Amino acid sequence: MGARGMGWEEGLDKGFKEAPQFYSLITIMIALGAGFVLIPNFPLLKVMYFSQVGNGLLLPFVLIAMLTLSNDPQIMGEYVNRPSFHRVAQLTIMAMVILNFILLFLSFRA
Repeated sequence: MGARGMGWEEGLDKGFKEAPQFYSLITIMIALGAGFVLIPNFPLLKVMYFSQVGNGLLLPFVLIAMLTLSNDPQIMGEYVNRPSFHRVAQLTIMAMVILNFILLFLSFRA
């Protein structure tokens, strides 16, 4: 749940007094990232690699959620997806799922 879902003000166009939770969260995330970089002999390239693998594995689930929302006329109104775009999105999701299975198969086979 994002800042807006929690009822917080958000956005870089707001000041710290207007959105303290937003700026505190950004500050904590930057400090954590900087802290990892400062750890001696921390395998940063492995961390970046595995974070991208995780992103790729989770991407189909995010795409399915987005496609479901973008096809709902109650949410999107007149901007609901056209059938042609829906087919292209389905093909994209299927391609991502197939590529993820290939990635997992090759990873466990090695």
